[in-house]
Amino acid sequence: MVLASMVTALALAAAGGIWTFTQDGGGSHGSANHSSSKTVTDEPKRAGKPKPINGRLLLSLDEPLVPGMRPTAGLWVTDYGFVKTGLAQVTGYGPTGGRKWDLPLDGEVCAASRHATPDGKVALIVRTSKANGEVAIDAGDHCTEVVLLDLGTGRKLWQKQARSGDHTFDFRQVTVGGSTVAAGGPYGGAAWSLNDGRELWKPKPEDTCHDISYGSDGGKLVAMRICDELEDPRYSVQTLRPNGAVASKFLLPRGLKSAYVVSAAPLVITINANDSSGNDVSDLMVIDDSARDGKLRAKISMANGGYVASCVYIIQNCGNLVVNKGSLYVATRAHQTTASGAQGNEIVEFDLSNGQPKGKTASAEGTWLSPVNVDGEGNLIAYQRADADSRNAVMSISPGTFTAIPLLKLPEKSRRSLTGFRSDTDWILWSPNRLYLGRDFIQKPCDKEDPPDYLVEVWGAD
Repeated sequence: MVLASMVTALALAAAGGIWTFTQDGGGSHGSANHSSSKTVTDEPKRAGKPKPINGRLLLSLDEPLVPGMRPTAGLWVTDYGFVKTGLAQVTGYGPTGGRKWDLPLDGEVCAASRHATPDGKVALIVRTSKANGEVAIDAGDHCTEVVLLDLGTGRKLWQKQARSGDHTFDFRQVTVGGSTVAAGGPYGGAAWSLNDGRELWKPKPEDTCHDISYGSDGGKLVAMRICDELEDPRYSVQTLRPNGAVASKFLLPRGLKSAYVVSAAPLVITINANDSSGNDVSDLMVIDDSARDGKLRAKISMANGGYVASCVYIIQNCGNLVVNKGSLYVATRAHQTTASGAQGNEIVEFDLSNGQPKGKTASAEGTWLSPVNVDGEGNLIAYQRADADSRNAVMSISPGTFTAIPLLKLPEKSRRSLTGFRSDTDWILWSPNRLYLGRDFIQKPCDKEDPPDYLVEVWGAD
């Protein structure tokens, strides 16, 4: 089964193939013995300049009506259509929206792995049933159930918890790295065997260090670890072996407010040393983890919000940036670009070997560009959000020239339905000539007269 999974966030592919934007948050390895990462799948080469496609709304699914706010993390493209989490359930849909299967869950889906295994398995964090119906939810509250799901059949393969005495641990993110399912949270991380659900490690009461999150790229698993959290907290990022043993470790400087894994291969993390913009990111760090002691390759400043890479711990997703082999792409903050006052922004490419900018692509007047992924020919795929005088679109940006070419143009009337989708939090996927958008959270309309937002939208050719 061919799969494209996204989160963070976003997963896009240009005509002829699928490529994936995946962010499973940073890492944690509680350790028996002791990601979002973004990945690109192989796809056919593109011949010549792509021709833009005029798109239309192919299908939409309304959000269920809920009190307050509810999590609905998860969206994946399959060979039969797509899979979306809803309110305490997961559903497989055909290409026109018909239901293929439904899987009821014990509670709401708090988090989901951004990418699937090659044979179509994903992991979920599910709230306990006793927590459902509460109006107020905090990140990770009652999110104790780890579920492995087969996207092809809609079957739940196993469901696990991590316990210490009478205490059941809460988790905020989950990822699949190789043969390991790893879940991270505020009180430590735990892991299970992908094949049979056997517990590999979990937090221990005597631990003074614990894993808060995990990141992965295919077979690689990375943990973000914090020690002495109450007295003098210090983070480290660790590359793990399949049994949880540490293969490489890089110690971060003291005084950080937060740290996240953006990509496991190459290893790129965000830190917040002094950010006051609200994005929770002050710098990006590129780590060489080829040896036991990791080394800093490069450091890239986010200019105190001048670049809008943002990390939101609730969904464990760092948005508006993409990492691919030797480059990192990040969006700038919107700013005035013309004398008439029109707004726009740029996507800047940085060299991972030295942290220096390679070039940039400016958005068209009245639009805002967000990087999504890199295709098999090295073209950056970006999402263009437009104001009232322009059109939303999926764009391809050529390396070297930094020229943006539209792949899918959405109609002007699409602006209203697309307004609520956020490139830094919601799930956005691009599979051959189709754009999928899915909510990470749903909420009660602000006005009782307002119609519900869409849970899912699928856009494609006329």
